[in-house]
Amino acid sequence: MQKLVYSTEAINLISDKITSFPIVDCPLEKSAGRILRGTIIADRDIPPFDRAMMDGIALSYISWKSGLRSFKIRGLQAAGGKDCVLSENDTAGCLEIMTGASLPSGCDCIIPIEDVIISDGVAHVTDDYQPSPDQYVHSKGIDHVSQSVLLTHGCILGSREIAVAASCGYTILPVSAIPRISLIATGDELIPVNMKPEVNQIRISNQYAMNAALQLNGYMNNNLIHLRDNFIEVKNGLEESLRQSDWIILSGGVSEGKHDFIPEVLQDMGVSPIFQGVRQRPGKPFGFWMTTTGKPVFTLPGNPLSTLITFHRYVLPALRESSRQIEPAKKWVLLQELLFSSSTSTQFLPVIINDDYQAEPKLPKNSGDYTAVIGTDGFIELPSEKNKFPVDYKARFFPWDL
Repeated sequence: MQKLVYSTEAINLISDKITSFPIVDCPLEKSAGRILRGTIIADRDIPPFDRAMMDGIALSYISWKSGLRSFKIRGLQAAGGKDCVLSENDTAGCLEIMTGASLPSGCDCIIPIEDVIISDGVAHVTDDYQPSPDQYVHSKGIDHVSQSVLLTHGCILGSREIAVAASCGYTILPVSAIPRISLIATGDELIPVNMKPEVNQIRISNQYAMNAALQLNGYMNNNLIHLRDNFIEVKNGLEESLRQSDWIILSGGVSEGKHDFIPEVLQDMGVSPIFQGVRQRPGKPFGFWMTTTGKPVFTLPGNPLSTLITFHRYVLPALRESSRQIEPAKKWVLLQELLFSSSTSTQFLPVIINDDYQAEPKLPKNSGDYTAVIGTDGFIELPSEKNKFPVDYKARFFPWDL
């Protein structure tokens, strides 16, 4: 196993090892944010009938073209109501019609109510109005014909997608199962958020940052765990987490300090390292492991900025891939200033994005400077093979919130 890999290698190695989450059935009303694992097919033409797009009157265009401007109202065609019929011989008649109603037989034109004056049961069309055939008619099947595929595997079920599924009669949707994820923070210096820290202590934050990102992306089944820097406690905690969870994400305890027990414990448990360390800044100690049963274990460095960036760059994309979500389109921005790099590693820099998609770097003091990302929109990736990045350099952009 190569100890240090490049960022692109790390992405490929993760992709090669992870597997798809199972498919489960989900009630339509609870499917918001889930990943569709089937297709949604139109059960009839869309729209299923010639549909009125305006309130007004429906008539035969030929009648108007013959010179008539006043039409006797023969009835009302309401949305969802019983179909009315205008006789072909009734050249002087019309029907009042409501938006969403089916176009009555014998009619091929709708004149909006704003251009009609109704008096004593007669509709008078204003002199300057010029209708046309099929005006304000949403024709049957013009959007999609019956049996058309409307939604495909991998889409996120938002309000628009759920509306489509509901209109086609789907009460149950096949979606990706939500994995059970353990978020494990390690370190004697960490204390609960509700406690007052001593001089040498800090409150746990990485767990909450990752949990927030997971929840915002639809992964709600998360367990937050803190393990102190004790070999037995780490071993017992990891064994329990591997029994109860599908994915493990650790923060801290992965470097080469005397109390960084995570790599040793994982190896003792038979968990195999795929890689330990990536040529990148920040986040060099980031690693990826696999259990004998195929459960992925991500080991993230404990410095907050390193945790945040490696989580968004590697873990979230891997979760989306296992959910079989359609890969989001890559985002690109232009550098607002000249940057140099003396490193042979991939660089990740927090940035502020302006209205012209220009990126203003907000350089942190170090990988522990988690306050540096406040006010930023995400981070850019600068490849390892370059050392000069001019103004307007096109850089890959990763937003904090997707």
